[in-house]
Formats: sequence, C-alpha cells, structure tokens
Amino acid sequence: METMELTSKGMGVAFGDGRHTDFWNHRWLDGKNLIEDVIRPVPEELYPRRVRDFWTPGSGWDWARLAQVLPTEILQRIASFDLGTDEIGDNPMWIASKTGSFTIQSAIRSCNFRLL
Repeated sequence: METMELTSKGMGVAFGDGRHTDFWNHRWLDGKNLIEDVIRPVPEELYPRRVRDFWTPGSGWDWARLAQVLPTEILQRIASFDLGTDEIGDNPMWIASKTGSFTIQSAIRSCNFRLL
C-alpha cells in the first residue's frame, strides 16, 4: 500500500466558507465522501461543485438540487451546517483520530489493519 493511499483514508476537510471543498469527493460531512451516499447518479452540471456552490447567503442550502440525489438523513446532517458569510478558508484535517492529530496508529487503524 502506498503512503498516499494510507494517509488519504484518514484525511478530511474542516471547511470554513466552502469555496475550496469538493462537495461530492472531499470528506467534509461525517468523514465520508457524499458521492458514496447518492440515491441516484449526480447530474453532470452538479458534479464538479464546491460546498459553497450549494449555499446562498441569506437563503441557505439549495435543497431543490440536493434533494434530487441525496437521502433524507444526509440532508438533515447538511442542515446542521451554516456557512454564513465569513471568508474563512477550508483546511485539511486528520479525521482518523478523535483529537484530529495524526499518529501512525490512527493511520493504520483507518486502513482497518490490526496492530499487534
């Protein structure tokens, strides 16, 4: 297993304004890629989008577009996020540990290896 593959399993995103976080393929919601939870294929015009692309300041999430492809339980989790209007950048984070700190043990655990 390559080092990049090992570490990518534990990477996530702490998004601020959502401008740099891939909505479907970055692990910004509960540590998983939303593309894995779609209930039908994502329309081509919605696929290459960032989190911010589904948010309108003053109105909130674009529920009409999101409800086309995501199950209710995912929509409920998304509803708990408010992007606001601040321009706070998105940051990568280590989601494979409770503290957010990278350790070799947490990297191995994220790949479902068993430590002796």
